[in-house]
Amino acid sequence: MSNYAFSKISENVQELVSSRSQYLSGFKSVGEFLDVRRVSRPENFGEAQSRVRFNLRRFSSNYLAIIAILAIYCLLTNVLLSIVIAAGAVGVYGIRKRQGNEVQIGQRVYTKSSLYTTLGCVLIPLGLFASPIQTIFWLVGASAVCVLGHGALFEPPVESAFEAVEQQV
Repeated sequence: MSNYAFSKISENVQELVSSRSQYLSGFKSVGEFLDVRRVSRPENFGEAQSRVRFNLRRFSSNYLAIIAILAIYCLLTNVLLSIVIAAGAVGVYGIRKRQGNEVQIGQRVYTKSSLYTTLGCVLIPLGLFASPIQTIFWLVGASAVCVLGHGALFEPPVESAFEAVEQQV
């Protein structure tokens, strides 16, 4: 990667870190997020859609936290996938740490590209054996059920009806 790419990545990371207070301010309390008095079945699909739209805006930070927790759960239950990801990260870090220098083991000399090729040849079959596609589908499905289920069943507060009327006037 070029220096330009690294600088863009570091700018994006700094922007993400600086805006974390914005994300943290969007969190609603657990009591508000799990208020069982506001759970009801929507009367029709249109009402469910409007509830999901409203709740996605209101609880977006909470939903992102749920998705992150589900992703961590996936990595904890799929140990082989966690090992493959960690080995890949450590391998790439180790190769980059060499800064393009060749590695000599015995009589053989390995270049940077051959080290990446070897890492890929080892990790790709292990990664496919770790069933990442099944894990991704499970994560997407579980996240959709949690987020869309909560969004559809959770009634907006009464104040939200007044906000919609004020915006129309």
